Amino acid sequence: MKLSLIVLPALSAVAFAAPAPTKVDKSCAHQKPYKHYPDNYYGCQEYNKDEWAYKAKCIWYKPDLKHCKPDKVDKYEKANKDRKEKEDKDRKEKEDKDRKEKEDKDRKEKDRKEKKDKDRKEKEDKDRKEKEEKDRKEKEDKDRKEKEDKDRKEKEDKDKWEKEQKKNSWLCKTMKKNCH
Repeated sequence: MKLSLIVLPALSAVAFAAPAPTKVDKSCAHQKPYKHYPDNYYGCQEYNKDEWAYKAKCIWYKPDLKHCKPDKVDKYEKANKDRKEKEDKDRKEKEDKDRKEKEDKDRKEKDRKEKKDKDRKEKEDKDRKEKEEKDRKEKEDKDRKEKEDKDRKEKEDKDKWEKEQKKNSWLCKTMKKNCH
């Protein structure tokens, strides 16, 4: 009796824990072990990707090899070819980028140089015009001063001459001489 009190609940617990009988999945046609195909077989990579799903669903399933054909290209050769193609592509892109950067730099340098030359020419023209204007004004001032000096001198000479004439005429009158 004591034994039955311990054994019956243990057996019932084991019975509840055991999985229920499963139906055989009809999609698992062959019930053969799953074979992992190398990735260099065309058409078999898809089987390799779903290997765990098949193992969970159909423990002994093996996919059909209808479409699995060995890859005739050596995977190392293919990898080297891919690597070389990528390196060539990267090199060409880098060369194009460097060429464009150089062209942009040259264009900017040329634009800067042209602007600098243009500014220099404008400054030279402005300086030349200012100098010409200054020289012209100096010449006008000089001519004006010379004319003023000449006019002043003529006026002084005229005044002096008139003064002498007056003096002479006064002398002539006072001396009663014929001065003319």
